[in-house]
Amino acid sequence: MMINQRKQNIIYNKLPILGQNLIISSMGLKVYFERYGGNFNKHYKYLLSNEKKSTDELIHIQNKELQKLVRYSYLNVPYYEYLFKKNKITPGEIKTIQDLKKIPILTKDIIRKNPEKFLSRNMDRKKLIYYPTGGTTGTPLRLYMTKDCIQFNFALAEARIHKWAGVKFRGRVATFLGRLIVPVKQKKPPFWRYNVIRDQLIFSTFHMNEEYLYYYTEKLLNFKPKVIIGYASSIYTIADYIVRHDIRKIQPKAIIVSSETLFSNQRRRIERAFNSKVYNCYSSAENIALISECEKGSLHISPEYGIIELIDTRFDQNEHLKEILVTGLKNYSMPFIRYKIGDLIEPADEKYNCPCNRPFPIVKNIIGRIDESLKLPDGRVISAASLSLAFQNLTHIKMAQILQPSSEEIIVRIVVTEGFNKEEKKYLGNEIKSRLGYDVNIKITIVDKLQKTKAGKTQFILRSIK
Repeated sequence: MMINQRKQNIIYNKLPILGQNLIISSMGLKVYFERYGGNFNKHYKYLLSNEKKSTDELIHIQNKELQKLVRYSYLNVPYYEYLFKKNKITPGEIKTIQDLKKIPILTKDIIRKNPEKFLSRNMDRKKLIYYPTGGTTGTPLRLYMTKDCIQFNFALAEARIHKWAGVKFRGRVATFLGRLIVPVKQKKPPFWRYNVIRDQLIFSTFHMNEEYLYYYTEKLLNFKPKVIIGYASSIYTIADYIVRHDIRKIQPKAIIVSSETLFSNQRRRIERAFNSKVYNCYSSAENIALISECEKGSLHISPEYGIIELIDTRFDQNEHLKEILVTGLKNYSMPFIRYKIGDLIEPADEKYNCPCNRPFPIVKNIIGRIDESLKLPDGRVISAASLSLAFQNLTHIKMAQILQPSSEEIIVRIVVTEGFNKEEKKYLGNEIKSRLGYDVNIKITIVDKLQKTKAGKTQFILRSIK
């Protein structure tokens, strides 16, 4: 499969741009029917109707879905048949979310070692959709999804992300995600390709340097997208360029960010640049959970899609943060129950009710990956969100990235603008030391660009130690 993909990439890169657009549009046609065909409309109407239900009704729906999934997994999935028998659990014991604690936690390592044991025995693999994860934190997971699960996932995105953001389905969209659609060696525009099926302009996130950002903004001005979707860091990069060059006419109806932690300074800059509201959301490549921002600014869990449990994690400076376990309720081809996905959230106050009056559970903040944190010699773990505050008063720093090659060494890479001086560098060092401790060796270096993952993401923290 990898060899075939490599050959396809070589052929694609040799095609003229028109040919590449045709390839992307033909792929767009294929996935369009996978995502928006079948039961998509049925799922979309169902999800809209649930916004009018009570909290108790949604809990009842979730418990029924859980019981159905657990029974199916025990009868059809080798891993769960073995796990339940080993731990003397019967499917009938799992009736509510509270009963899930009887089932051992599932980790990525368990899945990687036994991927075949998670596949349902009574499904034809040829009819499933292969869905590998990006593998930004380790070896990619090899996942399979049913078409119905994919269609539910995209119906959910339309109902709980796009509709809440006031964006109509099939509206003109510009995306800044990790697809390698422009050859890395390309040195002149266009740094984007067009999917005619979706009226989608796909921008490369691998060419966004100061020299090329002019072409990005010019294309956005001409394209006039109704919505911009992508990684927070990539959209922030172009937003910062727009603000610095006082470009005022790119005004989509909404900006939707996901896949990376959104920091408060990024949100402010993006909203200033585009004069549009930013909507944050959390999902995963495993297609098992969604947290999305409503028009009132609250982050809501979609309970029909997956169950999110909150467990304690060792964050000495942030005891209010919780790690999440996810049980996906829709992918019967490869069920994950109590899956330790590796992400953190900050719970909302239990007394808080969102003014939108929707019946869905609320979280206060999406923190992101546990791997995006620092581990210090004294055992403390410092989150990316906490460290981001060290940069908030420094106006001449465009972007930053923190590397940890060892427990006692921290390297801070910064991309700066004209006006950055020794005093600001000293201030930054003190701000970081005040959070990490003065016994940690901190080195600050100025760079032209930051390191990206293979998926085109810019992680705030890159930690080499376990």
